[in-house]
Amino acid sequence: MHAAAPVIATISLLVASPSIQIKRPPQIKLWASISVSIPVCVKGSDKDLLFSFAVVNDGTKLTNPELETSRLYINGEELRDWRDIIISNGPRPEYWDSIPPGKFILVGYTIGEHLSKPGSYKIVWKGAHFTSNELEFRRLP
Repeated sequence: MHAAAPVIATISLLVASPSIQIKRPPQIKLWASISVSIPVCVKGSDKDLLFSFAVVNDGTKLTNPELETSRLYINGEELRDWRDIIISNGPRPEYWDSIPPGKFILVGYTIGEHLSKPGSYKIVWKGAHFTSNELEFRRLP
């Protein structure tokens, strides 16, 4: 029973000591947004329809935004082509895998073929460390 006394005393000193600080790794702080070139679209204007996706590193360390694992939701439904066909293909901008603090990635994709029916569409982009604004887009007949 005496052997436990030094351990309890050491734990008490660690908990009670105000000078001991636990270092936590810097928090990942990414800001993301979606925009569209034409917020209202009519049939035949798909060629002019460009969606832009941006991620800004608001943190203090180099961060991988893990864009290949991101997901795009249209009216709450995941766009299946997003991960395998759209975000995983094409040229990669600078900082694709590691955004320095204060820098950003900006990419553009045409996804109008997935928004072919007349109506309103609410689009959200989600990654492991970010969620974009909700973009509302309208297609007229």
